[in-house]
Amino acid sequence: MFSAKPFYNFVLFFCFMRFFFLFLLFLFVFPLAFAQSFPKPVGFVNDFAGVLDSSQVDSLESLLSSFEKETSVEIVVLTVSSLQGLSIEDYAVKIFKEWGIGKKDVDNGLLILIAPNEQLFRVEVGYGLEGVITDARAGRVARANFPENFNTRDFYKGIRGAVVDFQALIRKDPSVISKYRSLERIDKIRSWSYLFLPLFIFVVFFSSFVRAVTKRLSKSKSVISRLFVGLVLFFLVCFVFSFVFAFVLFVLYLFFVFLPLRSGTGPFFFYGGGFGGGFSGGFGGFGGGFSGGGGFSGGW
Repeated sequence: MFSAKPFYNFVLFFCFMRFFFLFLLFLFVFPLAFAQSFPKPVGFVNDFAGVLDSSQVDSLESLLSSFEKETSVEIVVLTVSSLQGLSIEDYAVKIFKEWGIGKKDVDNGLLILIAPNEQLFRVEVGYGLEGVITDARAGRVARANFPENFNTRDFYKGIRGAVVDFQALIRKDPSVISKYRSLERIDKIRSWSYLFLPLFIFVVFFSSFVRAVTKRLSKSKSVISRLFVGLVLFFLVCFVFSFVFAFVLFVLYLFFVFLPLRSGTGPFFFYGGGFGGGFSGGFGGFGGGFSGGGGFSGGW
């Protein structure tokens, strides 16, 4: 007599193996299919989007190569035709790590990433440069050079202007540092000035309250009540104006002492490091540095 049980067991085993194979395919093959593939560096200037001509590439390459030999700092320019579905911040961090921009254990690298099709740019700063190229300073340099020039498709002028400014800041050129500190201070004053609006509103309402109480107090016939309320009002006014005065001093301290020190070059920045990478019969790669995630992103 024929038994269907072995046949059913075979069918179940076949279905199980098929689903198991699909599971392995989904687990290992699909991620490889959708994984990002990053280009290999060809030098300090990597114009994969084709926005620069050969003479412009050579000019920037010479400028950046000479600067690396002088300071060991690796400034890299990268243009891409696509961000492969990533945010420009994620792409910059991944390419920074993939290429190892900056010297190992010093992390003195800086990446200028430009995505012309998405009209986005990113300045990614290595750990070792964050003391001199702060986020605010990176943003200032980028905004001063990129949007206006990129809107007119003059990518070379924008990139070269930013490179020259970054190099001057890294060299600690006093005139350039003073220029950007002044601009940063203006930005800070504008941002912190919004704190004075609620304070101003509070002072206006408090003044109205004091006037109303004083007017009501002048009509009172009781000397004791007038004296008591007057003393309370006097101490209240003293407290409020002391608070306002202390707040103003605190803001002035932030503007002119604390924040400038935090955004200055400070004692924690070192050139250091050897001269890894370089050119010898073709590009040999960078020094193995890392990014601290600091920098600035924008568009045009």
